[in-house]
Amino acid sequence: AASGLLQPRPFGERPDGVVLSSGQDTLERALAQSGVAATFRIKPMASVTLALEGGSQTQAVQVFTQTAFASREASLSFVNGAVIAISLLLAFGMLALFGIRAHAAFVAGSFFALASAAFMALESGFLANLLPQLPIAGMPLDMLRALVEGVLLLALALCLVAFSALRQRGILAAVAVVAILLLSTINLAYSAIDPVKATVTARCGFALLAAFGLLIGFLVRRSGYGTVRQAIVLWAALVSWSVVAGVFALSPHASSVQHVALLGGLALVLALMSFTLVSFAFSQGFLAKPLLTDSSRRSLALAGAEHFVWDWRPSEDRLDVSIELAASLGYAPANWQKSAATAFRAVLHPDDVPVYQALLGERKVDGDSFHELELRLRQADGEYRWFALRVRDLPGPNRRTARCIGTLTDISRTKAAEDRLITDAVHDPVTGLPSRAIFADRLAREIEKPLAVPVRVMLVALERFKTLNDGLGHDLGDQLLMVAGQRIADCLVGDETAARLSGSQFAVLHLETIDGRQALQLAEDIRRAVSAPVPLGERNVYLSAVVGISRPSSDGFSSEELQNQAATALHEAQKEDRAGVRVFEEGLEDERGARVDMEQDLRRAIEDGQIEVLYQPIVSLETRHVAGLEVLVRWRHPQLGLLQPAKFLGLAEQAGLLPAITLQVMSDALRQMGIWQRVLTRERPVFITINLSAEALNDMTFVDHLRGLIAREGVRPNTVKIEITESVAMRYPDRARLFLQRLQALGVGVACDDFGTGFSSLASLRDLPFDTLKIDRSFLVAEAMEGRGGVILDTVVALAHGLGMLVVAEGIENEAQAARLLALGCDLGQGYHFSEPLTAREVEKLLVVLPRVHAPLPEEFRTDDYTGEEDISYDNAP
Repeated sequence: AASGLLQPRPFGERPDGVVLSSGQDTLERALAQSGVAATFRIKPMASVTLALEGGSQTQAVQVFTQTAFASREASLSFVNGAVIAISLLLAFGMLALFGIRAHAAFVAGSFFALASAAFMALESGFLANLLPQLPIAGMPLDMLRALVEGVLLLALALCLVAFSALRQRGILAAVAVVAILLLSTINLAYSAIDPVKATVTARCGFALLAAFGLLIGFLVRRSGYGTVRQAIVLWAALVSWSVVAGVFALSPHASSVQHVALLGGLALVLALMSFTLVSFAFSQGFLAKPLLTDSSRRSLALAGAEHFVWDWRPSEDRLDVSIELAASLGYAPANWQKSAATAFRAVLHPDDVPVYQALLGERKVDGDSFHELELRLRQADGEYRWFALRVRDLPGPNRRTARCIGTLTDISRTKAAEDRLITDAVHDPVTGLPSRAIFADRLAREIEKPLAVPVRVMLVALERFKTLNDGLGHDLGDQLLMVAGQRIADCLVGDETAARLSGSQFAVLHLETIDGRQALQLAEDIRRAVSAPVPLGERNVYLSAVVGISRPSSDGFSSEELQNQAATALHEAQKEDRAGVRVFEEGLEDERGARVDMEQDLRRAIEDGQIEVLYQPIVSLETRHVAGLEVLVRWRHPQLGLLQPAKFLGLAEQAGLLPAITLQVMSDALRQMGIWQRVLTRERPVFITINLSAEALNDMTFVDHLRGLIAREGVRPNTVKIEITESVAMRYPDRARLFLQRLQALGVGVACDDFGTGFSSLASLRDLPFDTLKIDRSFLVAEAMEGRGGVILDTVVALAHGLGMLVVAEGIENEAQAARLLALGCDLGQGYHFSEPLTAREVEKLLVVLPRVHAPLPEEFRTDDYTGEEDISYDNAP
């Protein structure tokens, strides 16, 4: 008190001497609880003058009688000793709480209590009296005060960090923790250099930290935990004490009242801190203990894992069950506490009573004493849940069961999963029809019957289902499968069976003589039922089906042979696309075997590089200059020679090999294009066009592959055009639009191939970002180029030019067609009239003989009559 705040007075400064005007000497001079006490004898009614020698500050002087002074000193000594003793006891008490709950707050609180005790000893003069007996006897009192108040600041900083859990509040809070502790430590070390400034910093820092702790407490009082919520009152008390201490420091003279209030207030803060920490230590009861007994640990584990204790004592016929089980089932725990045995039997499923009673029967403990049962217990709402009862016998006298104890575990989810697995194993999860395994088993059983009727296997496949499923979404696709499966099943009678095999394919077990129906009649009934409209929301969806029928089992065929026959017949029905029904005949297996061999050859061809790339020139109809090259594909088969696309693209599409072929063709073509652009430099380099299949639209990596190839081969992006047939684009309009936009962003041109063969030609031109239009060869026949056909062709060319598109005519076979197309304004043309497909070496010769400005196509590459096979687009592959 009265020590100053921002400019502290020198601590411990005392007068060098005390002189009375009467000239009497001082009889006794001693250090009192505060200041210096000097004893004088003064005559009664005497008037004296007191003079203090030395000291730079004005000193407060109080005169007491010897008795009053002794009483005052005794009182102050008692108060000082009491608060210091309380501080020390609280310090050790807080540290003891660490044994109940290991938390840094208890260590920090204990340290703060010890620092507070040191501060009290300094203020009361005890520390100054002890200083000569300490190792630091020569330390100035100003430095001693700076050290004590610096330690008090550091202790408060540790309390702030521990109480507010700042370390757990993000990176900024962690930085604040480091900064607070570092600054407090630096200030403590600075006490040895400049005690006065260190004292000022410590006092200001103490007040700021107290205010900061109170602010944090208010900010996180709802989301905080532990000491964060409980320490708000403590921080408020610290702020109040800091304010009072500041006021006392600014007072001109210290008084015993201020002294007692300062130390008593700090003792009150320590008491609040101890109460806060005690509350925090026991806030979780025995769960806060760092060490639990084995039984407590097991109880916690059971509760956390939702296991319920089941404890039966045969001698007393007493059953104890966790009351949590009653709550889990929806019952009032009170009834279970009175008589758990009765309550447990009341909710037990009747079918499980016998096995449960057998468990309770009297028996000896022999061998393995562990038992496990699966029981059903009724909930309050009437539903049953499955529980696993796992118990162990504890032997008593004569090795009879003295106690049977274990756990009840809810296994309802596991049971439900098992039921689903069993159901899925025998029934299709989408349609509810029998699975492939059940169908095969029933088929085998029908064939093996002694007086079996002839059995046929039918395979039913939904046409265009993949397109519908992709367009409508998988949820609506599943609805279509469910409707189709139900309609097929409704066509059957008696023991006939329908099953879903995979995808959009169903199997039917047909018993020929059951109602006199022939297999072909049943197949037509199925196709008619499936083709009925399916209402989905506000629209109707139409399905169609093809059917493959096996030979009858009476011809001596096994179940596997009948299924293979039906599969072969179905494949032929899909390929021929005639009546939609095909019955297996001799020779179809040979064709199917040849197709399988062909597929294997095609897979090897892709790996061995048998797929070759040819290029057909695209010329300007006006100047007959070569403007571009269309990339075509051929298969050089080791035995069959050079195969046209029509011979293998359909097979590649069915086998899922089109993406691999497309990638290989595109890689070879762009590599060759890069060579030509580097070696055969031209002012206007030719472009190449590459035709894509529908699968490319579903390949999210295609554009990335194309970008990588263009960059690797150094090809100019604007010399590459990607062709997509109109029918593919309109089949997936949204997907095609996004795909074409990504291509355009790459700088690649996009062409609409086979225009005029689709049902939404104008819509495709309007909605899709094509820059080139390729007119299908069907427009170039003589009757299509005259009369109304000519008007249509003229309109198409004008429309494309109006939309800023380049027009290319395909399949030009003679000069008359070329001249007519030129008159209509068509820009480019290609066909055997100009050149048949060329190899890369032949293209190099063609480009070498042409000057830098395009020259007409040399005669050696021209043919007047169309004699080669037609190149087909992917979409038209059979």
